[in-house]
Amino acid sequence: MPTNAEIEEAVRDYQAIYFADEQPEQLRTLRNATLELMVELDRFKPYATGGVVDGTAGRFTAIELQVFADSAKEVELFLLNNGVDFDSRDPRRPDRNSPETTLLFDWDDLPVELAVYPAGLERSRGRERMRAESLRALLDKEEETE
Repeated sequence: MPTNAEIEEAVRDYQAIYFADEQPEQLRTLRNATLELMVELDRFKPYATGGVVDGTAGRFTAIELQVFADSAKEVELFLLNNGVDFDSRDPRRPDRNSPETTLLFDWDDLPVELAVYPAGLERSRGRERMRAESLRALLDKEEETE
């Protein structure tokens, strides 16, 4: 089976061939929306993950965030108090490093998957992830090269 890195490289090759005109702009749109949402969720120490971070995000990619809270209910109440309608999904195979829940909603008409982890798991390793400051620096760097 191919590794994750090999799959990501194949996705990049495919996008370069078939979506070279639209993918960079879609990625920038997703990254900007992700940064905006991360600022809103700052109290929960958000990290961006997935295609927004590795650069493979395209037309139908969801914004993937990890947040950390004492309880998933705390995040749910925050979203409800800010008028965000969401659905929740429990992890398929829960273990000690799994999110308590994943909240699904739209932000600026873009799909979001918000994985809510217990506060103590912030330091655990897993997928490649990025804090808001790093994402902002990446966006600034991209604007400089245009």
